[in-house]
Amino acid sequence: MRLDDLIEALKEASRDIRQRIMIVLDALDVVNMRDPMEFTKVISSLKGTSWKFFITSRSAQDILPNVCDGCSYLSIADEKVAMDIRYFVDSALKDNEAVDSILSRHPDFRSEVIDTLTTHSNGM
Repeated sequence: MRLDDLIEALKEASRDIRQRIMIVLDALDVVNMRDPMEFTKVISSLKGTSWKFFITSRSAQDILPNVCDGCSYLSIADEKVAMDIRYFVDSALKDNEAVDSILSRHPDFRSEVIDTLTTHSNGM
């Protein structure tokens, strides 16, 4: 199927559907696109249709500003991501009774484990 055929099929489908259709593209920063302009063409071609996009990326992508004229952007600061990861790791340790019983007796070691896992997660 050619790209133009795909775009036309999506446009045609949106004419028959009266509600918004959300397409979620997660982790755009790890996608290895052979031709980013094709991606730009798809997104741009679907403006004004029922198709809406929710795109996540760990870093700003060069193609998004070209594609998303008038789009809303939300940036999550690295320190907030680190706090979320820290909270997740702490909760996961507490949920494991065997691990929690050991770490609760050694709060310094618990902090070191949480710090190490948070730091080495690299925002994942």
